[in-house]
Amino acid sequence: MHLDKGMHASFWMQPANWYTPGRPAKGTEIDVVEFFGRTKRDSTIASFLHWYDDANEHHKLGGKFPGANRLRKRAETWSQAYHVFSVEWTPDALVFRVDGREYWRQTEIVSQAPEYLLLSMLTSDYELEKLTPRRMRQTAKVDWVRVWGQ
Repeated sequence: MHLDKGMHASFWMQPANWYTPGRPAKGTEIDVVEFFGRTKRDSTIASFLHWYDDANEHHKLGGKFPGANRLRKRAETWSQAYHVFSVEWTPDALVFRVDGREYWRQTEIVSQAPEYLLLSMLTSDYELEKLTPRRMRQTAKVDWVRVWGQ
């Protein structure tokens, strides 16, 4: 993962046919992992689900998972070593893991739609104030990606 705030690295999925408002099972954005940079107090991974209701209003479930910090070596930051981030996606659940260890399980909102995978390093409007020319040179490195189905 990158170091500083201002950008965030993401490994996520989007519905192949976009969202169907009011029917999360017909399309839900699945943010397998996001990292928003480090500070002394806030340096953890996040996972989210995004969908739209019948009125086309956005909903979000998930957040930052400080407990996931216990799943890495104590002396390491998320930026100092490679980690395996995954989601096991079944018809009934999404199970989020880092290095094979579960940190979140979701059974209420589970997409049943085909999805495609994205890896990104981007900045959002709320992050722009922290983005400086030095911080724009940040990188997140990916060693491999694997997708399989049953």
